[in-house]
Amino acid sequence: MKIFLSTCLFLAILSEGEADICHIHKPGEKNSNENCVTSKGGSCFVHYNANNLNGSLKNESESGCTTNCTSENYSFTSEDGRFFRSFRSCCRYGKCTQLFIKKLSRKLNGRECPTCCPAFSKACKGSKAIKCHNDETQCAAFVVAYDDIAIPEKDFYGCASPSFCALAKKSKHSDALSGTITRARCSDTLRSLKQLNYEG
Repeated sequence: MKIFLSTCLFLAILSEGEADICHIHKPGEKNSNENCVTSKGGSCFVHYNANNLNGSLKNESESGCTTNCTSENYSFTSEDGRFFRSFRSCCRYGKCTQLFIKKLSRKLNGRECPTCCPAFSKACKGSKAIKCHNDETQCAAFVVAYDDIAIPEKDFYGCASPSFCALAKKSKHSDALSGTITRARCSDTLRSLKQLNYEG
């Protein structure tokens, strides 16, 4: 019995230390047949950015091997369904593609946010609401100071993931917005009228 348990423990440790083969894809490349092998403790990763806040959709993806993989998931949806998404996930070779496809889908989560914020002294017109997707459980309002000082600052309102809110509150530069996020405020989203009627 002791020999059996020792063998099982050895196999478990061995499997944890096994290297993984990952597909390499660099931003801007269409197709790649290259692979890499992870080092001990490493993993495969997939990274995806999508942005149409400026009107035209821009997306890029990346995958490969990494030693210290950290997952991230930033998401923001503004008026007219315009959005910014960035996710990075750690995975094993056999599950990377499945995970990537799953993360790509955008599904309404039944939450809504207002299209304006009185705190920014902007007149609120109409009652149109911004519909939230996936893990966007926060309403965000912030101002972007553009890198090009000739472009005036712009107010943004919409649905955001908690991680995006945390990032926005640090007044970080955003390549997706071509400027620095300032005066960020976040609060819980509201359930949509349709969802409330269904629950009632």
